[in-house]
Amino acid sequence: MRQTSLEAYEHIKPTLSLRQQEVLEVINRGPITSFDTAKALSLPINCVTGRIKELNDYGLVTDHSKVTDKNTGCKRTLWTTKRM
Repeated sequence: MRQTSLEAYEHIKPTLSLRQQEVLEVINRGPITSFDTAKALSLPINCVTGRIKELNDYGLVTDHSKVTDKNTGCKRTLWTTKRM
């Protein structure tokens, strides 16, 4: 994360839920899909997608690119921490 992103995170961190913080930490490791984020946290996908939307609304994460899932052929969004 860039310094400005870290400052934004520190400012908003007290208002983030534990689950939002966990999801943000996983996304901060690099571009990752919602599915892989859920897998990394051993959570159902529906516990992660809402948190990603909230983090996106806060301006902490952004969509990096789209990838095609090799198993389903569906497009998936790669999420990354927002670079300010």
